[in-house]
Amino acid sequence: MSDILATLGLSAQRPDPALLLNQKEVDNQIGGIKTNIQDTVNSIDLAKKAAEVLGVSKDYTDKLDGLRTKAATLLETSNMSPDQLEKKRAELDADLEKVQKEQADSVDTRTIEEAKQAMNTVESRLLEIRDDPTTSKGLLKEYEDLNQVAKEAFDTIKETIDKSAKARDAAKKSGEGFQNIGEGSGTAAAALTEKKLMTPKDILSKLDELDKKKAREEEKEFNMQRFAKRVRKQIRDAFIIAGVVIAGVVGGILATNIYVGERFWALKLFYFLYGAVFFPFPLLYSLVSPPAWHATLIPIYERPAQEVHGFTDYLFSYEPITNDAFENRLKGSRFWTRLMSGLTIGGFAALIGVYRLDKYFVTGG
Repeated sequence: MSDILATLGLSAQRPDPALLLNQKEVDNQIGGIKTNIQDTVNSIDLAKKAAEVLGVSKDYTDKLDGLRTKAATLLETSNMSPDQLEKKRAELDADLEKVQKEQADSVDTRTIEEAKQAMNTVESRLLEIRDDPTTSKGLLKEYEDLNQVAKEAFDTIKETIDKSAKARDAAKKSGEGFQNIGEGSGTAAAALTEKKLMTPKDILSKLDELDKKKAREEEKEFNMQRFAKRVRKQIRDAFIIAGVVIAGVVGGILATNIYVGERFWALKLFYFLYGAVFFPFPLLYSLVSPPAWHATLIPIYERPAQEVHGFTDYLFSYEPITNDAFENRLKGSRFWTRLMSGLTIGGFAALIGVYRLDKYFVTGG
């Protein structure tokens, strides 16, 4: 029989029991590691559900999906030693902890920023109300109380989240694992409830109620000072809008005259829009190197010298440079483009200065 087995290339010896025991031990180790990996998968699934409830960014859930795919691959693998698999499992846990920490920090930062924004909004509105002599004392007191609540809410939220972050770091060092990414904001919400303080959302909602109350108060009786304030604000805003429009048109004119040599008309329209939107650049450039003034608005097409037919030619045509006299006349027009740039910059700066002074000294903002 042994000869037949030898002919077939098979061994008649019994397997070594020690080898079988070693293989069983290896299988048990791999099984234990894969159980830990499955626990990590469960943690990833719970983290994703929590993220969906909290409404965190899709970038975070995408990272969790990537880690879950990586974990599933490790569960299916069969060609790694226990040491190799354990190393991969440790890397997976470290990656999950890193992703969770980044998102927890992001959630905490967003919660603090929301509280800070609510506080600043209420404070800014209170400054306006204080500078309005027509506001009743009772309504002013309500704004001041809300401002105090907003400050206390911000301090409570920031202090609570800072403590939660420190506890999270301490838990990591002691090997207790990672806490819920929303624990900081959840603890902050509980602290607000305990102190009977409003959330940032409720604070802004209350501010809207006070503003509506203020509007109703103003509608009850006519006040000459309030009426004059509204008229002044409308005139001031109208001058600012007119200043921006004028500066934009001048910037567009200068930009197209700078690039008058372009042959394609659409490019000149583009330069006009560019100069109008970014008018400070062509205005400043024309102070240093003023272009010749070829056309009243946009030099789109050439026309014969000294021939202007209609309003369209006056706005959009330009004469070709054909002789020294005309070239000298264009050189003389550079003085006017430089003057126009200087006056526009000076006028616009003065308008902004008056706007800021009026808003600061009169309307309180």
